[in-house]
Amino acid sequence: MAVAATLAPSALQRLYRALEKPEPSYLLVSGLERDAKSLLATPHGSVGYMILGMLDAISNRKTEFDEHFDLISVAGRPVMENFFRLNGLNRMGFFNEATEYLRQMLNSVQSTDNPAYLKPLAHMGMLYGFVDDAGLIIGRLKRMELLEPDQQDELERIYLLLKQTGVSQAVMADTVLAAKKLLAGEGLQIPTYSFGYSVEHDIFIELKMVCFENNTERLAEADESLSRMLVDMEESVDENLINFSISCRPYNPGYGIGS
Repeated sequence: MAVAATLAPSALQRLYRALEKPEPSYLLVSGLERDAKSLLATPHGSVGYMILGMLDAISNRKTEFDEHFDLISVAGRPVMENFFRLNGLNRMGFFNEATEYLRQMLNSVQSTDNPAYLKPLAHMGMLYGFVDDAGLIIGRLKRMELLEPDQQDELERIYLLLKQTGVSQAVMADTVLAAKKLLAGEGLQIPTYSFGYSVEHDIFIELKMVCFENNTERLAEADESLSRMLVDMEESVDENLINFSISCRPYNPGYGIGS
């Protein structure tokens, strides 16, 4: 058991390294698979199944991915493995399913007071366009006094900028989903994405979709496609989208792995 307690965090760190690459090395993947299987019969079995599930995501094995995560993660039960499942669905391009899974996670938020779950859930909600749901979580965290000043500033800053755009939650979520599908249609893989915003303007926020792509020409073309999509949606769906921007950037390990 002592060996498993040491092995689990080590394996998780190597999993993060694997997720930072579009095609991690055979040695890294095979070593992770071996260690994950050795954890299954220990109190850290959920970590083993999670690692196996994420290796499935890297290799686009959707059936096996579901089987492994069905053993440990349920959107209605707040466990940290849910975030990995969300990441895996996004990485494999199952964007509709990922959005619905996050919706279920947000709907079950009252079943936990764990700030380690609520804080990333609020951030993830905003990344997927669920601005109002994220705002409710932020308000709850403030009432429970579970936000440190810097975290409160960051989460609230993003939330307020998103609200100031005037775009409804429904339109924002649809826009983010459409952007992900557009990039996938152009052959780009999105391992993670994050918010960036300009402090020079009070009503400006940009969603940076970070892709496994270093070809600047392809990224520039994708940026133009995203801009055209936003203009079209601004004209046909919601004129307030003029206050919101989406771009794509090459992945850098410094960004970390989101969902």
